[in-house]
Amino acid sequence: MGALKWKRSEFTVVKQPLTKDIFNEWIKKDGKTVLDKAFKETTARWFFGRRRARRILFQEAKMATRTDGAFCRALTETLDQLPVIIRKIGILIKRREYRDLYSANASMALVVIPRAVTQHDFTLFLIDNLAGFRDMSRFAGLAKYVLRAVGTEAEQLFFDSIKKGDQYLYQKGQTVILGVDPHYGWRLGGVDGHYYCGYAGKNGKDLNKKKDLRKFKSDMEDVLAGQRIHLKRLKPEDRVAVASAFRP
Repeated sequence: MGALKWKRSEFTVVKQPLTKDIFNEWIKKDGKTVLDKAFKETTARWFFGRRRARRILFQEAKMATRTDGAFCRALTETLDQLPVIIRKIGILIKRREYRDLYSANASMALVVIPRAVTQHDFTLFLIDNLAGFRDMSRFAGLAKYVLRAVGTEAEQLFFDSIKKGDQYLYQKGQTVILGVDPHYGWRLGGVDGHYYCGYAGKNGKDLNKKKDLRKFKSDMEDVLAGQRIHLKRLKPEDRVAVASAFRP
């Protein structure tokens, strides 16, 4: 079982997000200086001092990332922004006119949003907002390791929910995530697949109304079919060119 749960359009941190593997990775890299300092402050260093310092650091870091603590409360609120990030990526794709990734007319648009781009941008968003969290200040850099792991897990949970047939409707009623393709190989960040996000447009239907949502989804069926065919027909070099536009 992972650290997160996605239910009713909300994330919940249900398990300690700091695992021993994450801690060990941090200690070997960014946490080495922190461990050296803790070791110097340990009494009777000759008696397994480094091991004791490491164990104490791990316990203190777990306390700082406990599920009922301030860090995890802030993390929960920030994780809930994932659908917002996906929507913004879609708008950017259309604005920058990545033609292979969207179909549009005057009243609606369908945008293909690669998962790799979502995971990358969402992880950066989490880090920008929480890497400097006060409860983690003693453990320099550790928050980034935790946030990378939970960011990837959160995106996977959200993607899986859409893959099972759920559709995410945004509150303002002009955008809906219609579905996903879990297998399309973008050769981007080692993550396959993408989202299909439908935009009703500023003067389009109010998708909060069931009748309008049904009509919108019906109108989108042919657009979705056409977009899938277009992606399937992309030559390998064209697919690489599309993916290259998103590489850092």
